[in-house]
Amino acid sequence: RVRGVKIFPTFIDPENEELLALANSFIESFQAAEGKILADLEVDLESGRWGNHPLRRSLSKLLFDRCGTYEDDDSVAEQRWRMIKEAETLRTKESFPTFVAFQYELAKRIGCDVQALRENLYSDLPEFRRLNGFKSLAASALLHRLNCAQIQGLLVHAINVKLTLKASVTEKRRFFRCLKFQRLLSQTVDTDDGLHVELSGPMQIFQNIQSYGLRLANFFPYVLQLPIWQLSAEIKLGSKKLNLNLSDNVKIKSHYRELTPFIPPELTAFIENFNRRGYGWNVDLSNDYINLGSQSYCFPDIVARAASGEVIHIELFHKWHAGQFLGRLQAAESSCCDRLILGVAEDLCNSGPLEATIKNSTWFARHGFIFKAFPTPKSVFTVLSKNSNH
Repeated sequence: RVRGVKIFPTFIDPENEELLALANSFIESFQAAEGKILADLEVDLESGRWGNHPLRRSLSKLLFDRCGTYEDDDSVAEQRWRMIKEAETLRTKESFPTFVAFQYELAKRIGCDVQALRENLYSDLPEFRRLNGFKSLAASALLHRLNCAQIQGLLVHAINVKLTLKASVTEKRRFFRCLKFQRLLSQTVDTDDGLHVELSGPMQIFQNIQSYGLRLANFFPYVLQLPIWQLSAEIKLGSKKLNLNLSDNVKIKSHYRELTPFIPPELTAFIENFNRRGYGWNVDLSNDYINLGSQSYCFPDIVARAASGEVIHIELFHKWHAGQFLGRLQAAESSCCDRLILGVAEDLCNSGPLEATIKNSTWFARHGFIFKAFPTPKSVFTVLSKNSNH
């Protein structure tokens, strides 16, 4: 609904008994439709008990998106061409009193019945494909999914999106990883009131508008996983510019699986081993992040604290981190960051272009170090001493 320049999504109640019954009925129809033509399944839903319900099309769309189909191996096109040639020959050599009589004779020559003839003719078109696997879900999850999809459909047309969130460092780490995964353009300011993130909308992008809009829409379920958040967006629908405002009060459950951080056992062993050595530094798993500017955020693996209170962060890059390392090195050089140390696996250093980049970097010469399988306590202590103010 639109009132003035504001958008008000019409969320449905995921605990409403009638809607749960509707969702369950549709889900059961899809569960029982293995091998069925998708167009026939759509007809069954339309003619069934809930066929006239205003949510039928929306819910069935979400469920069809969860279906797999049997893929065509080009045999349908070959068979169709054979039917066309056979039909042409039949029409020129014989005459038939009705079109149905013609169909029966053609089916006989092809070696099938009329029903199979009709189905096989168009079975490679999307609506005539057969269902092959359906990813089922709970009825309440489907209703939450519909509420989420309403917002995603609007964000595809966003000019800009502003987020304010309050979260733990672990939650912020996951948030920025998801932001980076979706390749969204953002500007972020961290204040006492929370983290303020401004995302460019697809309507500000001059190329690949549709692709960027989908990435922004796909990012929204990650926002739903945050404990406290507010979202405001300027949406362009046709010639109108409208405002959308949401917060965690909407209580929509995200359909994305929450990611739990994995801590490599060798990292835990390194921390215990380092702290036993009595170097004058204490190291621990890092629970903080560093804003390097230019939309680059560093989430170090280790934080080192000296007895004096001095703090230095350490981020480690292994051989599968080539792309991330180059971007991090460039951001650290540009920001002249002196509270960060980058550790790089030897295998990564020897990978072509990166080798020359590392050798030519004056920043890395002081703030970086190279390790083999995993850093040793001595190598980390050496680079900490080089960067310490004491």
